[in-house]
Amino acid sequence: MPTFANQQVQVEALGLAVHGDDTYYLSAAGPKAALKSLWASLVANNGKKPYSPSWHWQRLNAAGSLKQLWSPLPRSNAHHLVLRSMAPHLLLIGDPAAATLDGRDTTTRQARQARLNERLPQAHHQLVAYLEGLEFPFQNAPARLPLLSAWGTHLWEYAVHHSPHGRGLIAIEAFGDCLGAWLIDPRYPWLDVISTLIKAGQLTW
Repeated sequence: MPTFANQQVQVEALGLAVHGDDTYYLSAAGPKAALKSLWASLVANNGKKPYSPSWHWQRLNAAGSLKQLWSPLPRSNAHHLVLRSMAPHLLLIGDPAAATLDGRDTTTRQARQARLNERLPQAHHQLVAYLEGLEFPFQNAPARLPLLSAWGTHLWEYAVHHSPHGRGLIAIEAFGDCLGAWLIDPRYPWLDVISTLIKAGQLTW
């Protein structure tokens, strides 16, 4: 069973999204006091940082401010804690059932990939929603570009696989009930990419 631990407690690890040592998502279950200790060590400035023996041996740090979501587990004294970065450029796909798909064998990896493929359109929609909130320069004045949700798939594929500008989306490590996680690069030339795909006929109104 995957776990999170610090110098004081050990709790059940249900999910994690991490880039380097920066934690963008963490899902854990255990006694409430132990979970509070885990959270405190994650956001603390001292060296008593948590880690996951199964997923991430390095010390985990909070990636900025993390929102806390608490829920008691039925017929138990344990609680479920979810910590999630509210960074607008973070894309997450979660699936509680995926917490049980933790093995590294081929069958388990294929099962996780199949679940991720089913839910990938969620990330495409999240990408479009993020881009709709950006302001692009038009005739020396900032303006927002109206986008169609159907464009998400093409923008995703281009930014990940085909762009000459490098990758506009950075995949980060995801475990347990976090099926997939990505960081959008705000410096990526999204306006140029959208213009290129419109001219190529891949994005249509």
